[in-house]
Amino acid sequence: MNPDLHLQTLQESFETLRECVDIGIEKKQRTIGFHTSLASVEMLELYLHKIGVLSLSARLNHAWMKSQKKIKDKITHDFPRKEEIIQLIYYIEKNRDALCYGKLTDRAKIREQLDYFYRLVDAFKEVGLSEIP
Repeated sequence: MNPDLHLQTLQESFETLRECVDIGIEKKQRTIGFHTSLASVEMLELYLHKIGVLSLSARLNHAWMKSQKKIKDKITHDFPRKEEIIQLIYYIEKNRDALCYGKLTDRAKIREQLDYFYRLVDAFKEVGLSEIP
């Protein structure tokens, strides 16, 4: 995928997440679950394109990130902070379906999802993905 399309998607997700926080995260758990998942995989794809280990035509499926084995099978190249980045994406994906499709949950679980996400954003910025919003 063209890096500009990744950046457009990321811009939309970051704007939406800011709006969710402003409105109240308890009112937007499904939106938070969806956009943290979407943006996490978009950032990973963009980073892997940037470092030249994933072709622009390749796509990662967010569902792969729910399985440690699938992650290891699909993302074979090393890169800085790989284990931390992959673990954070795994946590985000592990919680995604409960937030998106499950019953309403408490603020702490939603806040935990956002915390994992913003730790992931920081990790990507530290390894050189300065393009993200």
